[in-house]
Amino acid sequence: MKATTKKPFKYRKYLSLIILVVMFLLLTISTLLLNYLFAARFAQLAQALDVSGQQGTITQQLSKNLYDINLYIQEALAQKAPLSQTAQREVELEELPQIAIYKIAEIQAQRDLFTQGLAAFQRGGSISGTDGNNVNLSPADNPAAVKSLAETQKIWTPYLGLLDNFIRDTQKGVVSEQTSNYLVDYSRLYNQALLTEANHLSAALDTEIAKQSKLSEQIQLGGLVLAFLLFFFIVFGALRQLLQGDSRLAIARQQTTDILDTVNEGLFLIDKELVISDEYSRSLESILQKKDLQGKTLLEILQGSISEADLNNAKLFVDQLYNAWVVEELIQDLNPLKQIKTNILADDGTIQTKYLDFNFLRINNEQNDEVNRVFVSVVDVTEAVLLERNLEKVREQHDRELEMIGTILSIDQQHLLSFIANTKQRIDKMNEVLKQKVHGRMDLRDKSNLLFREMHSLKGDASALGLEGFVNAAEKQEELLKELQQRVNLSGNDFLSFTVNLEEMLELNQFISNLIERLRIMGRSMNHAEEGANTSASLQADKAIPQTHWKVYFEQYAQNIAQRYGKQVRLQCEGFDEVYAQDEQFTVYKDIAIQLLKNAIAHGIEMPEVREAAGKPAQGTIKLLLRNNAKGELCLGIEDDGQGIQLDQLRQKAVEAGLASAASAQQMSEQALYGIMMTSGISTAKQQTQDAGRGVGMDIVADLIKSAQGKLSVTSKENQFTRMVAIFPSN
Repeated sequence: MKATTKKPFKYRKYLSLIILVVMFLLLTISTLLLNYLFAARFAQLAQALDVSGQQGTITQQLSKNLYDINLYIQEALAQKAPLSQTAQREVELEELPQIAIYKIAEIQAQRDLFTQGLAAFQRGGSISGTDGNNVNLSPADNPAAVKSLAETQKIWTPYLGLLDNFIRDTQKGVVSEQTSNYLVDYSRLYNQALLTEANHLSAALDTEIAKQSKLSEQIQLGGLVLAFLLFFFIVFGALRQLLQGDSRLAIARQQTTDILDTVNEGLFLIDKELVISDEYSRSLESILQKKDLQGKTLLEILQGSISEADLNNAKLFVDQLYNAWVVEELIQDLNPLKQIKTNILADDGTIQTKYLDFNFLRINNEQNDEVNRVFVSVVDVTEAVLLERNLEKVREQHDRELEMIGTILSIDQQHLLSFIANTKQRIDKMNEVLKQKVHGRMDLRDKSNLLFREMHSLKGDASALGLEGFVNAAEKQEELLKELQQRVNLSGNDFLSFTVNLEEMLELNQFISNLIERLRIMGRSMNHAEEGANTSASLQADKAIPQTHWKVYFEQYAQNIAQRYGKQVRLQCEGFDEVYAQDEQFTVYKDIAIQLLKNAIAHGIEMPEVREAAGKPAQGTIKLLLRNNAKGELCLGIEDDGQGIQLDQLRQKAVEAGLASAASAQQMSEQALYGIMMTSGISTAKQQTQDAGRGVGMDIVADLIKSAQGKLSVTSKENQFTRMVAIFPSN
């Protein structure tokens, strides 16, 4: 087992200094935290002291109110007729003056407030302070305070019982002379004791505040002394590191000079403005074919050798390297000068094409860790790049050949030969469209629409056979045409990329044809192929070929599409294997069937869970028929038991496309809306996929039916079915 080498700590030489700084920060944070805690404690003690004074005040106010109430009771009783000595002497509340009523309410409030305050001191809790705000108290832990609270509780317990009796009487609407006398007597006896205990509590709290204050001062003084010592050591350590760094830098400079004179790579330093430093390796001049590079910018050196776009990107890239917050590893993949192709003017006047590999590395200032310079290395990797590209091309060709062989062996021969012939015809047709002279932007847009429809049909054929290479190439072409259609100013030169890609598709088609021929030669001929016959000759031979195995063809195609959408479909295909037609005619019928079948699965059949929720079987049913009617006409029909055509969506699409106003769209008949559905660019798909959403499928169907002099009828019922039937005249 290979032992792993532990990566040394990057800042090991600064370890002692880092430890001192960390200790200083921890000390500072701890001191601040303690100050915060002490401040919070002082605030709480101050609030408690305030509440203790409030308790003493309450006892005084309570005693006075009880005395006043007793006088009011005596006055009220004096106005009544004299009673026997044993009779209960009571006064109705309504017999007392209004001020007496107010004082009774104050007595109740004072009782509650004193009780709450006593409980808060003993067990902790919230109480209203002198300023009206709630004060949260912690349970008293000072021994003197605890003792004072215990004494207060002994006095207050019977006092509270008398007050409760008094309050209960008032709630009944009367006050008892006897109860009032008991309260006044008890207040005279113990009011001073309650006040004394309140003062004892305040004194205990004052003592606690003084104790905490002294402790806080001691901690702050100790923290200040430690902070001063740590600061001294930090400064001393930093100075020592600076001196050591200067010494190491002098040694490194000498070593760098020695290295630059011997290495084979181009090495140099650049600043933020891309200016090359005075020191660089001698090999740099040889690689770039330029002399005296010091003081010149990298952009100046590469001017004319690479594109202006690459030059600008190089400047932006270096700017990002000088941003300290940008992680270098994350932007290295964006290096615009990585294996870049250059055209360098040699000393003999010739232009040399080289592939140069530039690598950039930040150099940070040791004092402040900021990006000081960027170190650049450049290597001539021309031979390696060319070799790699050749190997990659051979590898891709080999992989494609293996993929094609596997696909070809699984495809019915008649379908494959038909695909090769149809693809050749479609590509030839698109080349003819490209060669046509046009006048104005509208003609160019018509050209792009024609190309799009042909490419979409080609993709459908390839998708039906599972030829992913063709499908991917066709999608690439569709995206290119879609982008061209959106351009405001369109010119013939904009179709150059499409033309180049079209030639590649033609080569791919010929590649498949050659593979078939090679398989024949190797004795692995496909079913029903004429031995030793040329593929192209086979395609042109007999014009009246019975179309076999089309039922399997369409069933497999339907399952492939359904699988992509996560749907379940059962296809009933009839008539295609029995109908005889000329190749060209049957291709039209097949293309129409492919588009209609794809449309039915993508737009008609619902997801299994949606169908089950609607009371339908999870598996949708599609019927695809091709047969002659009683008049000898050829009928191509398709019917699905899906969601039907969503007329409201078609109305919305018509308005969005500018084909109708909102008002006129609501007045459109079903047949008119079905006509909208056949318009190019109209699709009810919510998103664009390989099979739907491009607004071209039904447009192709309409054009194909028209070219074959056929007629299309559409019938649909929402959430039940959609039926489309194309009728073609008899031959």
